[in-house]
Amino acid sequence: MNHEFIIGNDHLLIPGLPSSFSHPFRNKQAIPFHEARAIQLYSEDEEIRKKFPSIFPAKAVERDAELDRQKRKVSYLIHRHKNGDRSATNDLGYCHETGNYSTKINLPLAFALYKVAAREGNPFGKCNLAYCYQEGIGTDPNLEEAQRLFGEVDPDTRAKWEKARWPSKSST
Repeated sequence: MNHEFIIGNDHLLIPGLPSSFSHPFRNKQAIPFHEARAIQLYSEDEEIRKKFPSIFPAKAVERDAELDRQKRKVSYLIHRHKNGDRSATNDLGYCHETGNYSTKINLPLAFALYKVAAREGNPFGKCNLAYCYQEGIGTDPNLEEAQRLFGEVDPDTRAKWEKARWPSKSST
């Protein structure tokens, strides 16, 4: 679907605004533009976002709602972790390893969380801790410890962990 965006004096407007909306550049020459491409450029270029902060307010609201949802998810994981849920401890470790849910990547913290989950008997925590030792994530590599930990995990559980960790590999 093509839309026209009006450009004039550092303003980019979307035609079809309510008639009560008045803007001095509303009747400037329109340039055809593809909406998806405009949104992509807008989201990729910080300078454009600074110049035109409200071009796609609906998209900004969606983004803010998604960030809020992610913060709530992490807060809930922290709450569950503090209450002894080692599945949540493992999930928090994964968030800090990968940056999921907009958490900052902190590999030593991810390693420590996996260690707590593994020590408390969480099998996925053991797999993630073994992977950290294997790859040197948040710690120095230690292949013997990685093999020992992987050896403590049931093969079916390890297969589930691998499928969850690398979904594209398991579908082939």
